[in-house]
Amino acid sequence: MALTLTCGGCSSAAPTKRTQSQSPFTDCQVVTLTGQLHCEPFFGPPGYGENPDEDSVESAYILVLDEPFDYAVDSDPAILRVLEVHVGPIGRFPKLTDHVFHGELADAISGHHRRAVMLFLVP
Repeated sequence: MALTLTCGGCSSAAPTKRTQSQSPFTDCQVVTLTGQLHCEPFFGPPGYGENPDEDSVESAYILVLDEPFDYAVDSDPAILRVLEVHVGPIGRFPKLTDHVFHGELADAISGHHRRAVMLFLVP
């Protein structure tokens, strides 16, 4: 199954490399991140953990970053210090043994997003 993700105003620009003194990353920015990928189980619908006997179990791939970064969330004036990101889609891109990930950052907007910042992988 192919999954195409788009986001208003996004471009397929080259990944950005930044130093600590520069402005934070933002939604729709294409980046290359390094870290350790692992899989975590989470309760899904219908109750997302409120009814464990009835709720489905979903897996989420979490990247623990080698180097944290600052991130400006669109809906919040605060700057987040990001230590981990939720990585997707997983079906055809990374393996748990991978350590370098190229993709587009996005704010978490769904109950299925397991960290404040998502990294949607691009080939």
